[in-house]
Amino acid sequence: MLSYLRYNVTLSEADVGALKPGLSLEEVASLREMDNPDNLGILKELGEAAAAQKIRASDFPSTFDLAN
Repeated sequence: MLSYLRYNVTLSEADVGALKPGLSLEEVASLREMDNPDNLGILKELGEAAAAQKIRASDFPSTFDLAN
């Protein structure tokens, strides 16, 4: 069986500000240029912050357990 779960992070000023406060409006706007290598660090940080808030162990079935 196949399982799929998607976690979305919007690049709106409010959502980015909640995950990484202190970015300027210009920095937030530039994040939409995902092919810009200057954005990689911030995009990674946003993904990590969102994961810390959104991902829960209960999101995954026990078949993902590596205890054995």
